[in-house]
Amino acid sequence: MDIFQSDFRELSLFPSQQQGVKPEWKDLCDWVRSNTPKDAIVVSPPVEFDNFTWLAERPIPAKSKLIAQNKEGILEWYERLRNLSGGFRGVNHLRNFNKQLSEGYNRLTTQQAEALMAKYQASYLVTGIEHRLELPVAYRNLSYLLYKNSLSTSEL
Repeated sequence: MDIFQSDFRELSLFPSQQQGVKPEWKDLCDWVRSNTPKDAIVVSPPVEFDNFTWLAERPIPAKSKLIAQNKEGILEWYERLRNLSGGFRGVNHLRNFNKQLSEGYNRLTTQQAEALMAKYQASYLVTGIEHRLELPVAYRNLSYLLYKNSLSTSEL
């Protein structure tokens, strides 16, 4: 095999664990990209899975790393992160900010998840396999669950 073929083969496998992308995560993102409409909004954890939009090619409500660049945008970004975390607890909202966001998202109830999907007109919500909700499952693998909004898109 010449160098061109070797490089091409490696590129076809990109991204991989070498870039910090777990096979199960890539699998979920590949499924989303192949089996959902291009405009399907997917609620995902506000801190983790920051490569979701790149890998799945689907929009999300917000990510902690993707901060807006103007005052109004920053206020909306902060509010979206707050919503995704189920609301902040405690007095100092900026202390352990990412930890609070992650823990809050991982504690979302089924009702909170449904409310988030309705608020952001999202068709799907992704969680780790251990975060069980009473929602229809669109896809699952060993590490992740993709829940489908129980309301049809016409009802959103």
